[in-house]
Amino acid sequence: MRMYTLSEISSLLTKASHTKVYSMQRIWSWCQNEGLRYETIPKAVRGVAYKPIWIREDELKRFLQVKGLDYETIFAD
Repeated sequence: MRMYTLSEISSLLTKASHTKVYSMQRIWSWCQNEGLRYETIPKAVRGVAYKPIWIREDELKRFLQVKGLDYETIFAD
């Protein structure tokens, strides 16, 4: 299962929206206030990041579906 950083999620959602900008801070607020589950990135694989966390793809898709966003379009290859 793929893991996504806040930056990757922000980019995916913003590209898919065409009218809204989804900042890393907004995604982080979903984690803090709305129950989007995340994991701390191990020190061995950390890079430069706003917050050293990542989110499992299945958890992200579930959360986006609950929020009413079209996750199938967002994750289309």
